[in-house]
Amino acid sequence: MLYTANGIVDLAVSADAAVTAGEYDRAIGIYSAAIDMDFATYAVFANRSRAESESAFIEIWRAGKKHLEHARMREFPQIMQELQGTTGIDAGSSTFLPG
Repeated sequence: MLYTANGIVDLAVSADAAVTAGEYDRAIGIYSAAIDMDFATYAVFANRSRAESESAFIEIWRAGKKHLEHARMREFPQIMQELQGTTGIDAGSSTFLPG
């Protein structure tokens, strides 16, 4: 069971606590349960939307971070070496010289 509640107030408090703890999927489930039980208020819809947005942002951030770490560790030096040799990037500065 995702929650124990005696009404919309308990559901909202549980979901808000899940958001605060960074448990966005749990919060989304609780807000959705409140909506499914016709306990929805504008705040429930807004808070579920906020939890969904924060969850999506974190997933995008993690994917980007992983990609950047991979590029920094393996691909970036190789890419820079290739660019320096083919397009005229001056290794001593950040100036791009058209090839």
